[in-house]
Amino acid sequence: MLISIKSGLTMATIAALAACGGGGGDDTPITPAPGPVAQAPAPAPAPAPAVPTTASVAVTVLDGPILNALVCLDANRNGVCDAGETQGRTDAAGKVTLAAPTADVGKYPVVAMIGTDAVDADSGAVTAAYTLKAPADQATVVSPYSTLIERAANASGSTSAEAEAVLRASFGQTISLFENYTGRTDTRMATMAATMAVVMQQLGSALAPNIGKADISGGTISAADISTEVTNTLLDRVATVKRRDKLATLRTPCATSVSTADCKAAVTANAAFLVTDPGENKLNATNIGVAVGERKRIANAGPAAVPVENGALTFLVLTDPLNWETTGFVSTAAEATPVNGTTKSRDVSTVSTAGVITTFGVGGLPVDSALHWSGSAWVNCPAGYQNTSKVRDENGVGRDIDYCNGASITATKRIGVDISGKLMSEVVNQIKLHPYSNFGPYGRSFATWGPSGTPAEITAALGGAVFPANSRVLYQSNLSLSAAPAYQADDSNTVSVFSADVATGGDARTNSTLPCALTATAAPASTLEQLIVANPGKPCVFGPGTMTGANGVVLNSGNTNEAWGLTSASLGSLGSAPLGTASTATTYYTTNQLLRVSFAGAGSNVVTFYQCQQRAINGSTRNCASVGNGTFTVATLGDARVLTFSDIPSAAALRDAQRVFVERAGKVYFGSQDKLVASNRVRLSLDAGNALINTYVAKGYVGLKPLTP
Repeated sequence: MLISIKSGLTMATIAALAACGGGGGDDTPITPAPGPVAQAPAPAPAPAPAVPTTASVAVTVLDGPILNALVCLDANRNGVCDAGETQGRTDAAGKVTLAAPTADVGKYPVVAMIGTDAVDADSGAVTAAYTLKAPADQATVVSPYSTLIERAANASGSTSAEAEAVLRASFGQTISLFENYTGRTDTRMATMAATMAVVMQQLGSALAPNIGKADISGGTISAADISTEVTNTLLDRVATVKRRDKLATLRTPCATSVSTADCKAAVTANAAFLVTDPGENKLNATNIGVAVGERKRIANAGPAAVPVENGALTFLVLTDPLNWETTGFVSTAAEATPVNGTTKSRDVSTVSTAGVITTFGVGGLPVDSALHWSGSAWVNCPAGYQNTSKVRDENGVGRDIDYCNGASITATKRIGVDISGKLMSEVVNQIKLHPYSNFGPYGRSFATWGPSGTPAEITAALGGAVFPANSRVLYQSNLSLSAAPAYQADDSNTVSVFSADVATGGDARTNSTLPCALTATAAPASTLEQLIVANPGKPCVFGPGTMTGANGVVLNSGNTNEAWGLTSASLGSLGSAPLGTASTATTYYTTNQLLRVSFAGAGSNVVTFYQCQQRAINGSTRNCASVGNGTFTVATLGDARVLTFSDIPSAAALRDAQRVFVERAGKVYFGSQDKLVASNRVRLSLDAGNALINTYVAKGYVGLKPLTP
């Protein structure tokens, strides 16, 4: 039995109680066996900490910091902050912290809807609504830059990091475009962002009357649709945004701050140019339904529309029977069959100029002499070279598309929409309304695609012709991830230099016997050092010149007549005005702009860039004006040395490739390196493209042929 000992019990009582039920046969006291010791109850386990159901997402919305922007995680990815989506309003610093479900963090893009009840700390009250976005994995800062990045990545199936790297290079920036750029001493990022924000407002307002109208997919146009196409337009014009940001009309008033009245006025005027100039903005009431409908067709097509292609017609120009161009790629059945997850294709590009037919390769260079750096060797792209691509996934995304053994690496998303049985004229006229360029900021307008003429003329020319079975229009978004330096390896492309006495330039008005004023002969350069020494940028100055042009009219050079061609190197030109002759010239100078460089300036490896006039009769370089300084770098690539430039001037931003110089095998060549771009393209599948081509073969286009695998 268990005994509880109280303080009032005597030892005798305890002994007597202990003997009860003893079992001993004598008087020997029995010591009870020890019983079990009572244990304190174990403490209850501590409750597991509650798993948080929400997480804080800190977001800053910028052009300048924006007050009262509605910010959300766009769970249904429709570009709008809907009821039920995690959302909040920004404070005067442009900041908001969203209490998001933990599972949603980093999963959905961020949308910032900026209405007319918002205030921009730099530019003041917002006068027209617009929308900004940021990729799901980069939600910290929402800005015009993040908006372009989100669109480029989403459209091409690339990562936000890849899209950011391409656009950072396009904008000429060294810091991440995901950073908060406000408060920086250098205002270039802020002014470009401000320009883009005003473009979004101005162009969005101009297109707003189209909300509710039909698009070519059978749907209707929404405000979110317009916002997306405005972003696509800015992606297509990145080069112009960068170029114009270097103009004195913007740099001077915005040099120290973007919030001054003068800077705001300059930004507004700059944006107005981008919106109203027909060469810069092609998105308008006529084609907004095409642009929106194309994108909806992509979204609605589904996995079944991801094409397994035997080829495509990528660009087509049909000017007249002797002047035409076909560009595309083809694959045999074996090439289109994946091997280790990779398919192959071959380029086919042919141009007829006045009946003279030429086949082209990489970079528009003749296939027998075009060389580029593959990463391990200098190689060419002969006719029949097999490009490679990883098999597209169920969403049409293709990765590591390798064009000509490393000439370029691209990520793309392609969706095909069936056009079998549709009128050729209807599809052709829609393609010609596509508002973006075939190579992003540097490509050709799709208005030049296909046959020349008005929509009515094209409809009349094609009559009732329809596309055959298995015809598709291919919508494709590209993001170029790398591009190699290339050059044409023939003597017509070598760089020649003049002697040291010619390179000194001088004033021929006072000394007509200067070497630069006399007939001089150039010799091919054999090293980059010779190129550098021979081009110090010292002009030969002449007095005003005259020449007799068309109809005997005397043309005058003006007071300034400086020859720069002997002591500067060419970076290319802008414009396509033809040179004249004594019987055809109507002006002393063409309208073309020549871009040049001299190896002169304060500091090591410094160069000076120029924009120059072109003499109409002989194309010589005249009257160069400095447009900035940069630096050059020489790298060894295999058995060659390649000279590249940094901080290229704004005018060169309009060229689709950057000038490089290649020294190889004792010669120096003019070379180029394509710029990295984001682009939205339209193509025809091979069956559709060849059907259209054959229609014009029947119309007598000389030498025109369908593309064959």
